[in-house]
Amino acid sequence: MGPFKRIKERDIKRVVIVCGVGNNGGDGFALTRLLMINGYVVSVYLFGDESKIKGDARINYEILLNMGISIKNK
Repeated sequence: MGPFKRIKERDIKRVVIVCGVGNNGGDGFALTRLLMINGYVVSVYLFGDESKIKGDARINYEILLNMGISIKNK
């Protein structure tokens, strides 16, 4: 069962995504984009040094920034 099905079953409208600087953080950035495109209100938190985000995670991070999405750094 994918995350969208679980969210839809619970009629959730707001989601919080917590990301680190590694590949799992990149998955969180990508999920954020998909959720927002599908009409969800998403808050994104980055835990770690932004300069350490590399590879695919960096690409997804930059996409969010280019979309004007605020990423809160903790």
